[in-house]
Amino acid sequence: MNKYIILIYVLTVGLLVATGNPIFKQSMINKTVRNKSMKLDISTKTYPNIFTYFDDEDYNKLKKYNWYPSWNKKTKSFYVHAGIYRKDKKQNDIITMQRIIMDNPVGKVVDHKDHDTLNNYKYNLRICTISENNLNLRPRKNCISKYKGVWKRKDIHRKKKWVAEIKYNKKRYHLGSFKTEIEAARAYNCAARIFFGEFAYLNEIIDA
Repeated sequence: MNKYIILIYVLTVGLLVATGNPIFKQSMINKTVRNKSMKLDISTKTYPNIFTYFDDEDYNKLKKYNWYPSWNKKTKSFYVHAGIYRKDKKQNDIITMQRIIMDNPVGKVVDHKDHDTLNNYKYNLRICTISENNLNLRPRKNCISKYKGVWKRKDIHRKKKWVAEIKYNKKRYHLGSFKTEIEAARAYNCAARIFFGEFAYLNEIIDA
């Protein structure tokens, strides 16, 4: 990345972090209740009380399948699956609801913008590459910081203990050191918007 672009970015981060500009706050997807929506019970004995939601215009393309919840250990969430019997293979092929709704092309995946994998309204789905989908991953659990792109220095005598970093095109960029965890999280949010655009995962920051 051009060194002048990085310089402009660093100056921007410093200004916005200092002022607490709301650009850093998590943008929330509009979840207004819709008149034309469907709620489908996909519960099983193993997983009771599981429901998925989708637009009623997709009902006809979905009704021919027997949908069920499938737990994904990696994302720790339920996806909506169905089986299609293939005579040539003598076995079932597994399909996902979001791919049927979006008529997903080969080589692409469907991302749930709000990370709710049971929310299959079209406004919450987007076709993307695997790389773009990975940009929207949540922060890892069991880390020192609850915010993505933030870690804490071990040197307890430093005034600025919290560090913000971002990885872009297989390179790691240092965004600065900060006095508070929230300041570092804001810095990451700003960089994520610049580097990743609409696919950026933004830390949800609630000021004390």
